Amino acid sequence: MNRIIGIVDNSITLSIPEFNYRVSFKSKLVLDKNTIVRIHGFCNPINPEIGASLEEYFEVKDVRIKK
Repeated sequence: MNRIIGIVDNSITLSIPEFNYRVSFKSKLVLDKNTIVRIHGFCNPINPEIGASLEEYFEVKDVRIKK
C-alpha cells in the first residue's frame, strides 16, 4: 500500500491513494508530542454473498507524526 506523508506550507498532508483519501492538518497541532491521530473507517463489499455483513470495519490505528 502506498502511503504518503508530507509537509506543505504550515500543514501536514496524509495521502492514501488506494483509498482515494487525502487529509491535511495544521503542523503546529500535529507535531505536538501529545497529539495522536486516530485512523479508522469502514468499507462496503462490492458483491456481497447472501447473509454477508454489509459493512467491514478497519482496525483502529493511533499514530504520532514525528518531524
